[in-house]
Amino acid sequence: MNAPTLDDFFEGRRSADLPLVANDAVRIKEGRRKGDLAAVICIEESEPELKFQIEYSDGAMETLPMRVLELIPEPQESRSRPPENNARDVT
Repeated sequence: MNAPTLDDFFEGRRSADLPLVANDAVRIKEGRRKGDLAAVICIEESEPELKFQIEYSDGAMETLPMRVLELIPEPQESRSRPPENNARDVT
């Protein structure tokens, strides 16, 4: 595995070797806080296993391996049509 760089991490350049980047929202898949949501803060280790420091909404921080973190995708922006102009010609 190529070690991800801090620039990649902080500039949001995901790859197969770097599936999470700074400020990603994640869900904990196992362990004492299974199901909790957190934000990715930094890379703690890249070898032998990728580990991230995360911060929970209550301010607690923990270092966890990638295998127990699930990326929560950002919501897609609404792709609805722009509102039609319903103004009437009042001349």
